[in-house]
Amino acid sequence: QDSWQSGGRIPGYLTTHPGVPERVNYLATTLETRPKSSRARERRVGDPEAFKLMQAKLIGSYHNPPSEAEAILNQWLKQPARKVMADYGMGLLLRREGKMEAAVNSFRSAISQRPDLSPILIELGATYFMMGKLDNAVSVLESALSLSPDQPAALYVLGRCRLEQGNPAEALKQLTRAVRLNNRLEAIHYHLGMAYGQLNQLGPAHHNFGLYYLRRGDLRNADFHLQEALRRTDDPSQREVILKQLAMINKKAAEAAKNEQGKGN
Repeated sequence: QDSWQSGGRIPGYLTTHPGVPERVNYLATTLETRPKSSRARERRVGDPEAFKLMQAKLIGSYHNPPSEAEAILNQWLKQPARKVMADYGMGLLLRREGKMEAAVNSFRSAISQRPDLSPILIELGATYFMMGKLDNAVSVLESALSLSPDQPAALYVLGRCRLEQGNPAEALKQLTRAVRLNNRLEAIHYHLGMAYGQLNQLGPAHHNFGLYYLRRGDLRNADFHLQEALRRTDDPSQREVILKQLAMINKKAAEAAKNEQGKGN
């Protein structure tokens, strides 16, 4: 799945598995020789545009050392057909290095050439959010959502903007839509918990905090928040869900204790 491309955590095999750069280059060559999505023997070659965005994201955000990533992107900048993706990748690289204003300029250059590519708009909006320029971030993210209404990363960052702006009701609306589309976005349950808490809906707040800590492997805090959620919930179906999650925590805790005991012996 490719939800990491616009906000989710990248799968480990794309950055750690041996031979990934070679496979990516092979696929890039295949798509360049067959520039349109096509079918051959019932197998889809793929969407070249989506692949180019993925390739730029991998290089700009994850390729190490950064100097090598910069060299690749500078080569792309010399090729008119790759200028948009070069600017996009360079924006990601500059942001990774903390050069936020330069990153904004690179993203804006890419957008001036291809204003229809919502993933680039989302990265610009996320960069503005990191810089604390919330009004700018909201404007860009809303533009991205006008192009692609079901972009979870745009909804996620927009929800966080609304939280920072002191509008938890609007934040909850955006974050709830985001989690329905992709519940793997980093720390989304924490921010949902904050939105519910600010609205004094403490049952759902504790439930989301519990899910956040459970995903982080912090069983003690997960157990505390899920017990609080259970105490504040009367809905039978919701109680059943929470009880299953608590049972899973107990199982994990028992397994961890057993492993520790085995090490001691």
